[in-house]
Amino acid sequence: MKTDLPHLEESQLTPYIRPSDLTRFESEEELRDKALEWGLINEKAKTKDEYWYKGKGYKRLCKLVGYDHPLTCVVEFQDGNLHNVHYAYLKEMQAASFSAGVKVISDDNGEGEPDSDESGDDTDDRAKVDAEQLEVSSPPAAVPKPKATMPGVVDISDPENFTGMETKPAKATKKEKKPKINLPEDKVAATATIEEFTTKYNHFNETEDEIIVYKDVVLTLANGEELAIESAWSSNSNTLKKLELELGGQISFEAKFADRKLNKEVRYKINNPSKIKKL
Repeated sequence: MKTDLPHLEESQLTPYIRPSDLTRFESEEELRDKALEWGLINEKAKTKDEYWYKGKGYKRLCKLVGYDHPLTCVVEFQDGNLHNVHYAYLKEMQAASFSAGVKVISDDNGEGEPDSDESGDDTDDRAKVDAEQLEVSSPPAAVPKPKATMPGVVDISDPENFTGMETKPAKATKKEKKPKINLPEDKVAATATIEEFTTKYNHFNETEDEIIVYKDVVLTLANGEELAIESAWSSNSNTLKKLELELGGQISFEAKFADRKLNKEVRYKINNPSKIKKL
């Protein structure tokens, strides 16, 4: 990584957010898989680890070294400082038009321009006009209903005739919640069975990311005990695609597990599996 002295002199301008649980990339392939998942590069682009970090009135060259959370990149500056930044924000910083603290709106031609605060006055005026046009009419006076006068006839519309009757609402059957599992913090060995190949919508890139859903997931803890978490999911990375996995196939691997729900049934995510073997 080249040294650029002007950026080093500005290191005090960055308010650092230190990673609490840094997972460093162990290979260039792992770095590429994450960069693709975050939308920092596309499939045709070469793997890159250097990016611009831009602040108010300055920019610094940094290196992508890992992540602290599935959505949080960890970058390392030239002075050795580590810093957490959301991957979508880091992606925005690479644009030439990026300006810290200014919201950019893209038009149909892809050109951005700062969002103006003048629109707030128009919004207030429209709200006032809408409020003036709304007229809340008072409800019509209730028309008294004639009570039954014939002997032996009960007026079923009169609630007073049913004061002795008790009605109890039906009790809704509560579904038992599965207890939360205390996941190990470090990488552990595990086995799993391939249950489904599917996709998950990525709101930041507006694309469908390929994922794998697993069943019969069993972790082997450091003390040798086994921990079953039933189901989990992971990104279908290039590393996994090379194995040509099939539905129902079993694999063994090492990975970190995170409490990151895919849906009501699949709660846990497998992060950066390595040493993957077919069983």
